[in-house]
Amino acid sequence: MRFAPRRQTVLVIDDDAIVRLMTSESMGEAGYAVTAVASAEEGCAHFDREGADLVLLDVILPGMNGFEACARLRAHAAGAHVPILMMTGLGDRQSIVEAFESGATDFVTKPIVWDLLPYRVGYALRACAALREAQRGRALLSRSQMLANMGSWEWRRADDSVAWSDEMHAIQGSVPTPTPLPAASLLAQVHPDDRAVVERAFDRARVHGEAYGIEFRIVRPDGAVRRLFEQIEVERDAGAAVTAVHGIRRDITQQTEANERIRTLAFFDPLTGLANHALLRTMMSQWLPRAAQAGMRCALLMIDIDRFKWVNEALGPRIDDEMLKAVAQRLRNCLRGADGSGPGRGPGADDRIARLGGDEFAVLLVDIGEPAQAHQVAQRIVASLSQPVIVQGHELTVCPSVGMAMTPDDGDDMTTLLRNASTAMHAARQDDRNPIRFYDSAMSAEIVRRHTIETELRHAVEHGELQVHYQPKVDLRSLSVVGAEALLRWAHPARGLIGAAEFIPIAQASGLIVPITRWVIRQVCDQLSAWHARGVDTGPVSINLDAASLEGGDLAAHVDSAIAQAGLLPGMIEFEVTESTLMRNLERVGHTLEALRAIGVKLSIDDFGTGYSSLAYLKRLPVDVLKIDRMFIKDAATEASDAALVTAIIAMGRSLKLQLVAEGVETWAQADFLARGGCHLVQGFLFAKALPAEDFAALVRAGLPAREPQRPAA
Repeated sequence: MRFAPRRQTVLVIDDDAIVRLMTSESMGEAGYAVTAVASAEEGCAHFDREGADLVLLDVILPGMNGFEACARLRAHAAGAHVPILMMTGLGDRQSIVEAFESGATDFVTKPIVWDLLPYRVGYALRACAALREAQRGRALLSRSQMLANMGSWEWRRADDSVAWSDEMHAIQGSVPTPTPLPAASLLAQVHPDDRAVVERAFDRARVHGEAYGIEFRIVRPDGAVRRLFEQIEVERDAGAAVTAVHGIRRDITQQTEANERIRTLAFFDPLTGLANHALLRTMMSQWLPRAAQAGMRCALLMIDIDRFKWVNEALGPRIDDEMLKAVAQRLRNCLRGADGSGPGRGPGADDRIARLGGDEFAVLLVDIGEPAQAHQVAQRIVASLSQPVIVQGHELTVCPSVGMAMTPDDGDDMTTLLRNASTAMHAARQDDRNPIRFYDSAMSAEIVRRHTIETELRHAVEHGELQVHYQPKVDLRSLSVVGAEALLRWAHPARGLIGAAEFIPIAQASGLIVPITRWVIRQVCDQLSAWHARGVDTGPVSINLDAASLEGGDLAAHVDSAIAQAGLLPGMIEFEVTESTLMRNLERVGHTLEALRAIGVKLSIDDFGTGYSSLAYLKRLPVDVLKIDRMFIKDAATEASDAALVTAIIAMGRSLKLQLVAEGVETWAQADFLARGGCHLVQGFLFAKALPAEDFAALVRAGLPAREPQRPAA
């Protein structure tokens, strides 16, 4: 008959219910039997009744504190050799020293990394088991030491000397001696920063008989630093006086480094060294409840860095990586002293910055006070990240957008805070004038609206609800239709006809714009072919191109195929591109425009004068047409400054031998001003709005109505 092995028992003593819960879950998943209690008195009573294989003990407890409880457990007959790990958020050395003085085996710093806690507990249990095993015999001990990279020593009170095993000398990097060494030899190679703790523990062992297990570093004669774990047992005479101390030292350098590598891979971004998404969530889940309990406000900043995609595509991933490292360092600099957190009050500065992936970062501000303080930190971040950085000879700039959510108004739990800060960040990205936005509930409503439109738009694409309308282009000299601009409309089953301005931005953000644009290209080509078959001479039709379509590598091939299948001359198609789209990635866009120009289609700059107007790019790109934006046309007939701007644009276009088209013409006064200035091609509501295909064809056949005679002023 076989019996299942006994599960090792862990006793958790902590007044924090969340810590008890998470510790119980973490240790339970690792296979331990866990008992969790809220006070030292209750924990000691449980230990008296049932004992435990290991104790996890909080420092700050109501009633009896953790140090007192540790001492009491050590005084218990069954508690002398039980590993006791103190859990403390107090980062000062005095608390650590006091923990060891009370008999603690080791300590665990809060906030606890729950994934690694079972390994720490398992290690403590294995170390104690190894010590008990060592007591079975010197021969077996020697072999175990050799296999486990472990050495032993023995201090005797009689002559205050220490005898080292050969394995001990190997660990220390020293030469074995035939005679005992002075007791001070145990401390001679201990790292200066760790010496006080080791010396105090050893003194208490040989004076008071207190056992201990601690980790510390040594410096070997060759200068190598090694990390050791030391565990001791005390030998007493009949009168309970300490006569000897037996210790083992195990070289755990490789294990420590392996654990650190595991932690780094699991919780840190390998490129920037910042915390990753997993560590940020772990830290927030631990810290936010404590901050709320202490009455502290926290702020979460989500930061998006624009133009990284351009850097990667234009200059390569190595430049992009260096740019990310520079951003990470600037964030570290901005966070030093940014909020009220200090030793023992929250996570360190580096742990409060995370790279969430790609070009998104997050910053947690602890005990931030008023929203104005969070805004100041965000301003400092934007100002710092907006400064140019030199990477391998390239001067690069980025455009940061920051979204902020604060506890408790915008959420007091990790999930809500992350969601709302992300929502605010997306709102900041869409606001060219304000790169810093606090979360408000209206943003969530806007996200719901945009999500609804996106869902319905996907349905519209699949079910043929999109339509192409055509706005005439008119030659003022003959008052005839000489072309058209194709404009997209959505025949919504419930809301009726919807203009492009409402849904095109959502199509661009969702990636739907590329298939929609390609559908429009084929639709226009097929419609032109149908009109020509019926003898309707419409002139060329222009189609708007977005950045995503231009950056696709096969746009020219798609256009060539659509024109060929429709049996059109390439000159019947014209593409309009805005200035901002051109400047988004001028090199790639330029290649695509050259490929389109090679097919024979015409190219037009839309909204000219509203973006990055530059003779340099007009000369560089294969442009045929300039479209003067409606914002200049509106008051050109009545305002001298607007008239001067339009006149200058016309003169520039004519000097470059470009065709000119004025948009938004709504009055004859505007039309007459343009005609006098030399811009004869116009479009606008003065002549017609965008019309369905059949209505546009009818207008072309019938011609434009004659101009009404101007009435004399009264």
